[in-house]
Amino acid sequence: MSIIDDYAELPEDPELAFVYLEKKERKELWELLDSSNGYSATDFKMCYVNRVMAYHEALNISALQRPKLYRGSQDFEIEFDQFLDEVQYVVTVAELSHARRLQEIRVVVSLTPDLRQEIQEYIGKIRELIRPLDLTDEKKETIMNKIDALSNEIERDRTKVEALTAVTLEIASTAGRAAKELKHVKDLLDTVQNLLGVAKNFSEKLKIGSDKPTKLLEGPDRFRRDGKKEDGSDDGQARFSPMDDDIPF
Repeated sequence: MSIIDDYAELPEDPELAFVYLEKKERKELWELLDSSNGYSATDFKMCYVNRVMAYHEALNISALQRPKLYRGSQDFEIEFDQFLDEVQYVVTVAELSHARRLQEIRVVVSLTPDLRQEIQEYIGKIRELIRPLDLTDEKKETIMNKIDALSNEIERDRTKVEALTAVTLEIASTAGRAAKELKHVKDLLDTVQNLLGVAKNFSEKLKIGSDKPTKLLEGPDRFRRDGKKEDGSDDGQARFSPMDDDIPF
């Protein structure tokens, strides 16, 4: 696969694409620095800066300013460390921002047996799509573990939506050749999310109904011998006392 093909199959979200590329460049930088024993360290660091800023511009992130780094500068290491700190800040914000957009925080829903079975069928289809994909063993295991966690959560009496969010985030962060092939998985996850949304709306309606005070069944009024209620009140209606001598027929 060419470099162009690799770039073309990045995550669709620009921020996630930047996060993926920056982490890839940083990992390569540390590996080069470790293996070079300090030789050409400045060149490796400049290459990292140039690539990160190129990604930043191409993806329209607009969060970083190009550092004033020059080969041979006395402040090179200080400026470079400051740039690393700023990049790490941007990466962290991007990851958190994307997670919050997808995540329904602490949403708990109750599922009917039919809805639970339908969701499990979709989860089974997702597993079937994941197994043949060209992913690293580690990545595939991570996705499968989160799918299993979602399946287990669906079987609970009260299902936490975060389990679905975890799978969605893991799929969204997948890059490389498998990214395009995961489109069908994303569609199925959207369907599962819609089904959970139906359950959530139904649960909220039940909750709203349960907030209204429930009127208890009241027994019939009890009357004293003088025809008045036991509390002494009188609703103005004439009543026969059980002790009346005249019994009407």
